[in-house]
Amino acid sequence: VITIARALSNITSIDATTAAAIGAGGVGGGGSIELTASGSITAGNLVGVTPSGSVSALKAKSTKNTIETSLSNRTYIGSKYLGSNKIIALYMTASNILVARVGTISGASISFGSSQQVNSDAGTGTGVAYVSVVHDSNTGNVVFFWSVGSDSDKGYLRAASISGTTLTFGSSVNVASNSAIFNGFLGWDPDTQRGLAVYSVSSTFKYSLFSLGGTGNRTITLEQDNQGISGNPRQDGGQMVYNTTDDKMLIMFRNASTNSLNYICADIGSSSVTFGSLLTGSGSSENTSNSTNFGITFIPTLNKVGYTFKNENNVLKAGLLSLSGTTITKNETILLDHGNVNDYSNMNIAAEPDGKCLIVFS
Repeated sequence: VITIARALSNITSIDATTAAAIGAGGVGGGGSIELTASGSITAGNLVGVTPSGSVSALKAKSTKNTIETSLSNRTYIGSKYLGSNKIIALYMTASNILVARVGTISGASISFGSSQQVNSDAGTGTGVAYVSVVHDSNTGNVVFFWSVGSDSDKGYLRAASISGTTLTFGSSVNVASNSAIFNGFLGWDPDTQRGLAVYSVSSTFKYSLFSLGGTGNRTITLEQDNQGISGNPRQDGGQMVYNTTDDKMLIMFRNASTNSLNYICADIGSSSVTFGSLLTGSGSSENTSNSTNFGITFIPTLNKVGYTFKNENNVLKAGLLSLSGTTITKNETILLDHGNVNDYSNMNIAAEPDGKCLIVFS
């Protein structure tokens, strides 16, 4: 019997049986292990072992990518992933100009093209607010939304096509019949190829339904404008997400009187929108004190919409919204509770294709 305690030296050759016995006894060094790859692995990649026992390439650590410097604090910013390793950012410069920049993603870095002014033909001036951008995956175009305080808080839409990192714009279109708007945000339905702009006019919740056409699909047509929705939203922002499984839009906002989180479903047609019943939270556990304290996203694997928020008891919660027609039901749970300490703000939530969610907060 060969054991690890036995010293072997000056052996020039051994037969297979002896070699196997040496290995079984733990004598010698080296060796190999066979593992199953999960996904594509290129020679030289750093790899890690997954919980299932396979190995996969490790993702590169992300780095900070500066878009523009010398900006003052800007509350209203927007961004959207465009597919094919491209992203667009929307923000205000220090000179109060609304600009967009398209970036190309390579590994853990982003290279941005030149900034281009969005509000160059209308909606200019100071006090730009409620900026938003959506991506039409059918044409590859984007649509911008904003309001302008110095222009009586009027709201505007503008479409642009993208070539490389360069934007080509169509003409801006006013929404809400020149009314002052607040609480504006955008959604896009890739199935009907229609966009939905939601906003408040005074204390009334309203929307505009629009389509793209014309040269380069950069012409915006308002199919419906200045139409009412149930609800009494605060004038400080809401969020909207498209549910690809049910082919419907879900809207989340705060009630102006109670701060309760409200949810409503929108079924978008080619020329009109059908809304479901309003689902309203009740009590401090379902209220949130700030528009930055909630987030919403679609989770592909679960085929449901996920959301997170901090309630007025300073408890961080998360949940799922399910649809039956246009009727919403929700199921939520407590994530973190630091004993009524005001620990959480600036919520956001994102989902991976495999159904895992990342909740970011400060």
